[in-house]
Amino acid sequence: MTLLKEVGFGALRVPVEFGGLGASLRQTFDLLIALAAADSNLPQALRAHFNLVEDLRLTKDEAAKARWLRAIANGALIGVATTELGVGAVDRYRTAVTSNGAGLQLDGTKYYTTDTL
Repeated sequence: MTLLKEVGFGALRVPVEFGGLGASLRQTFDLLIALAAADSNLPQALRAHFNLVEDLRLTKDEAAKARWLRAIANGALIGVATTELGVGAVDRYRTAVTSNGAGLQLDGTKYYTTDTL
């Protein structure tokens, strides 16, 4: 993933005016197919990233669009961390962040997931 980040792969669909590469969907999918031929896990890991980029391209919130698309053009890659196994409601989350005096501590259970939209 480091090499992809260094060459700006995550900025493929970011419009040029925000510092991205401005690739078309066809160009992006052609590159994702080539990447999958080398390692099928990489495009899978980037699903949420490219989904968010497309959402940002369409948002009417111009401040959020500019902020996030510029961050992505500068190398930020977006990942997913949104769900807990079998919980389903915010007021029932088992994962917690607490202060332990020296900083913050995250307590919870890690589950493997390939991705979520």
